[in-house]
Amino acid sequence: MAITSVERLFKWVSFFLYGVYAIFVVLALSAFGDRVAANFATPGSSEGWALGGLTYAGYEHRRRRRHPAGAAPSQQQSRCRRCRRALQVHSR
Repeated sequence: MAITSVERLFKWVSFFLYGVYAIFVVLALSAFGDRVAANFATPGSSEGWALGGLTYAGYEHRRRRRHPAGAAPSQQQSRCRRCRRALQVHSR
């Protein structure tokens, strides 16, 4: 009995959320539709995208080496000097 009532609740909440989303899209397009269409019509910049992607990948690689997935800095022996200093300050 409880499972069916929870499923029924989730079904109606889903309908509600989709309705709110549809209203938001309609309101946004009615207010900004001309600007949205104009921005989709302009060509995107193709300069520097490769260098930007490599730079981001480098930052992400360094971050993951310092803080492996699933381990917060407080739960591991951090290899990052800045994180070690922050942990020392907070542990006092």
